[in-house]
Amino acid sequence: MTPLPGRELTIEPSEGTGGLSFCILRLGVLSLALPRISATIGATPVTLSDALLVAFYCVWVCQSVRGVHRVEWRAPVLSALSFLAALAVSLLASTLASPWGFVKLVAYGGYILQVAVWPTVVDSRAKVEKVLVAWALGAAASVVTGIVGLVAFYWDPGGVNTLLSCGYGSLSPGDLPRLCAPFRNSNMLENYLAVAVPLGLFALWDRLSSTVLVLGGLGALVVGALAMSNGFPALLAGSLAVLFNRWRPNRTMWRPAVLLASSVGTLAAAAILVFASVASVVPAGKGDFTWGDHGVAITGASRPSVWRAAWTTLREHPITGIGYGRPVALVSDPRAFVPATKLDKLLGSELAPQWLEAHNVWLNVAGQSGVLGLLALLVLLWVIWKPVGELTRSSSGDSRALAVVLLACFTGAFLFHGFFAAVEEARHVWALMALATSFVSISERSRRIPTVLSRSSVALHSDKTQQ
Repeated sequence: MTPLPGRELTIEPSEGTGGLSFCILRLGVLSLALPRISATIGATPVTLSDALLVAFYCVWVCQSVRGVHRVEWRAPVLSALSFLAALAVSLLASTLASPWGFVKLVAYGGYILQVAVWPTVVDSRAKVEKVLVAWALGAAASVVTGIVGLVAFYWDPGGVNTLLSCGYGSLSPGDLPRLCAPFRNSNMLENYLAVAVPLGLFALWDRLSSTVLVLGGLGALVVGALAMSNGFPALLAGSLAVLFNRWRPNRTMWRPAVLLASSVGTLAAAAILVFASVASVVPAGKGDFTWGDHGVAITGASRPSVWRAAWTTLREHPITGIGYGRPVALVSDPRAFVPATKLDKLLGSELAPQWLEAHNVWLNVAGQSGVLGLLALLVLLWVIWKPVGELTRSSSGDSRALAVVLLACFTGAFLFHGFFAAVEEARHVWALMALATSFVSISERSRRIPTVLSRSSVALHSDKTQQ
């Protein structure tokens, strides 16, 4: 990848500054693709990336004591602390809180505070490029693992396939090639790919041949499609953002047609998957409209029933929620928690309601921490991503392209996929946000330095004139 524009105007920190913490940070980004390397503390899985994050904080604190790093108390830092405070208040106000809730909040705080700490370590454009390469390697590891899982579906259905695939609903991994490794479920694999693949393509665009990039991109799309998650359009949208900003074919007449077809395909995939997630087929004469020999209920699927249950929890606990870390939806619809193959046998019998997560970022946060926590999250997202949006207009070249790709990753993985999955605690999501704050901090510093140099030149010229 060519150096980002403006680098010649930026006083870059020496490569040795915070070298150990930066090395651990990059290893942590790479290990985000390997969540199955984990242990369990209580009921909480602790992954390799968690261990590296702890090591990173330990080294960072030691280096900060020596004066290597200094946190600037700016809007992202204060907003992150406010969000954590809102989650703590939800625990203190809840009669259902347990000590494990506070332990989990401490761990979650480690993810969130990356938006404050990363800019002190990832403090040059060269370091941003190296972090992007780590994302690329993680994406490659996930895609290769997915391809191995696909091959194992046909060649070793009773062995490797069961380790690398997930069932779909009540179906076993042997029924459909639904991929989830190296993650534990398909939604998280899809969400990770929606972030890592676009960043990886951006990082490697000028480093690899077009043939390797095409093959890698196609492999990522195959793995993403076979994850069978409604986050697949997010992967398409992020990859499309890279094409819009980096692809310059020799025959330029192909570019508009390819980009238009890709955009239409992405929107069509999003519409189909959204409809499939919320609607259900019912007997003819029932539902909202008739399609062939069946009726269709637009909000008749199990997910809307989970959302309605989460909304009930929010109405009962509107200010501080039910408490961070707790499931927020008390669901009585058996389709949400009973395998489809067993559902017919249980029809007519009384089933106890089950507590589930909301399968929606906003309802999950609001249900756990109330309006207080939801507003704190919205403010945090605003102060992180508003400057990125401004960079898409005020910068140029690779700087603008990276801002567009970052914003596309956030829009797809968090705003779109987050409507159907509670991804607010995903490790890679907060690493993406930390990368965004680092990039904004570097870009703002780049704009300030020419101004300072210009003022110095004017002062020097004035001095010479007086002499």
